Amino acid sequence: MKTAADYRVMAEECCKWARKAYPGEARKLYLELARFWLDAASRLDDPSESKQKRRFKAVLARARLQA
Repeated sequence: MKTAADYRVMAEECCKWARKAYPGEARKLYLELARFWLDAASRLDDPSESKQKRRFKAVLARARLQA
């Protein structure tokens, strides 16, 4: 069984792929997949939701800035 940390690593990989993808549908799909993995990680964790939201926003912002 995967851990929340494993899911976050997968989300980071998706963000890396999104940065390398041409703008458009592929980039959107990679970012959507990253959201999926982060959501799965947050369901396994018990910390406060606000901390999870901050981490999620930081990962997406980093992906957009480096695109």
